[in-house]
Amino acid sequence: MVAATGPFPTGAVAGIPEQVESLLRDPDRGWSAIWPGFDPSAVPVALFDGESTRLYRHPAPPPEFEATGSLHGRPLFSMAGRHPAVTANASAVIGETRTATLLLDADDRDERLRRILLHESFHVYQRRAHPHWSANEADLFLYPFDDENVLAEARLEIIALENAAAQADDEGGTFNPGPGNGDRSRAAWAKAALEARHRRHALLDRAAIEYERKTEWNEGTATYVEQTGTAWERFDSLLDRQYPPEDVRQRGYVSGALLCRALDFLRPGWRDTLEKNDTIPLDVLLADAIPAGTVAAPLPVDSVLAASRNEIALLTVRNQERLREMTGRPGYQVRIQSLEEPLSSEGFDPLNIAVLEPGVVLHSRFVRLGNGRGSVEVFDWESLTVASGESHPLFAGVREISITGLGAPAVVKKEGGAIRIETAPVRLNFEGATFTTLDSVTVITLPGGP
Repeated sequence: MVAATGPFPTGAVAGIPEQVESLLRDPDRGWSAIWPGFDPSAVPVALFDGESTRLYRHPAPPPEFEATGSLHGRPLFSMAGRHPAVTANASAVIGETRTATLLLDADDRDERLRRILLHESFHVYQRRAHPHWSANEADLFLYPFDDENVLAEARLEIIALENAAAQADDEGGTFNPGPGNGDRSRAAWAKAALEARHRRHALLDRAAIEYERKTEWNEGTATYVEQTGTAWERFDSLLDRQYPPEDVRQRGYVSGALLCRALDFLRPGWRDTLEKNDTIPLDVLLADAIPAGTVAAPLPVDSVLAASRNEIALLTVRNQERLREMTGRPGYQVRIQSLEEPLSSEGFDPLNIAVLEPGVVLHSRFVRLGNGRGSVEVFDWESLTVASGESHPLFAGVREISITGLGAPAVVKKEGGAIRIETAPVRLNFEGATFTTLDSVTVITLPGGP
């Protein structure tokens, strides 16, 4: 642990949003009522504000952090720039300790940060208490998001879950098929949701089903905790969005949180049950809460299927347009080719990827690739990766990554036998590589095996 060199100032520290400061300051104020065993006030936090990374409540900060003060009697640490582990609002291991990580945007508001911090702090708890809840993100790339029937059943399920999780028992929910809707019970809507899920699961392979359920465990419960710890009415902003077909992971946040909320009404004590047996999927918990003989509420199957069919037809056109826009973007380009020794994924943002065509993936925000010769990272910028084989668009290896639309040419440095780029948004370091620049395009060619 970095030793303190002198007395720390106390009180609030400039630049810390008020809601974040409050959340870091407050002891456990009934958090166990939100989720048994969860205490966000015990979770280490790393926050990148655009200039430096600040570390709070960390038991053993790594040497790159320096002691800079205290917050409410607890030491603070910071380092210039972004710590490599802080790549998203997420959780990451810093100094051998799982830590909640936040990226502070200029337009962030205190309440939004409070919700994000609750969400990511719960992920830290999950990794310790329920490590198997994380989905295999490699399966996301192979999910049949272009199947109109899969999409329709997913949307029908969300409609039904919204009604099953509605605040007032006497309200009909978001879909009103006709008179008498207010008399339908939550159980009837839950039954309709699970029937739609059963039809969808009949179209999916085991890996896709497991991906859905683990995303609901992981992100759905974290979204539930986030909303329960702030204000459930703000959840409407998630429901108002019509997720496009490829946003499979994002839908898991919503369906998982709605399953949790419906369970609050239909099966009180379900969180304790899940803590005792954390292998029970949320939809199975809900199925066990529906009384025998419940008749499913009706859903607008025909209209939802028609809308889904139209969206899938437009998806290919939209992806082709995005690919043309990326490759034809004005400005400077960097292209890294590794034809003999493919690059492997060392990190990516699953919330910001799209498979534009077989083997071609758009990374909208972050990706890190490497092999035995070095690594390349693109952060807070779009890039395209091209797979080296046909078995998987990313995890079977990458033969090329390209970054387009840069405002200035890449500054390539040769140091010994290595080539380096350290100018945002690209960080690159490869031994034995060569490069050429023609007009606005810099091509870096990586050698074969060591």
